[in-house]
Amino acid sequence: MATGSDMPVLRIIDQIKLADVKGNVAVMMIGSAAEWSVSANARQHKRVLQIVRARAKTADPETRAVLQKILSNIAADGAKK
Repeated sequence: MATGSDMPVLRIIDQIKLADVKGNVAVMMIGSAAEWSVSANARQHKRVLQIVRARAKTADPETRAVLQKILSNIAADGAKK
């Protein structure tokens, strides 16, 4: 993100769907790490949150579902404060 480019975040987002791959623990771990990273960074950085919101509109259905879950959790946490 230091360059201001969306590409590093989008590349991580594209790995999220790997969390549901069955039979390959290494691949599942990559997907889970990507999901955690996107979620944690979207909570901390407005620009990452903007990228996640935009990508949720255009992502494949599987990725979209995870991004919407992340966005819902962030909104719910914000409502608790």
